[in-house]
Amino acid sequence: MSGLLDRMGRDGLVTRVPDPSDRRVLRINLTDEGRRVKAPVIQEVERLLAEVLEGIPDDEIARTTNLLQGIFDRANRVGS
Repeated sequence: MSGLLDRMGRDGLVTRVPDPSDRRVLRINLTDEGRRVKAPVIQEVERLLAEVLEGIPDDEIARTTNLLQGIFDRANRVGS
């Protein structure tokens, strides 16, 4: 994730701002350029997802999504 944020910062899409109440935390903010490209990027991601998932029944997508969310939630509990 930090590599992605590094590239986005280098490209002028985000800034990292120290949290005033916790020195360990950096807040990630979209720049004006980041806000400008946000909608087209989301639109392209949605188009690609629709293409990838084409032909897979909605109930299978829902089951898979729920399974992956459950795995993600458990991993977060184990890691904390």
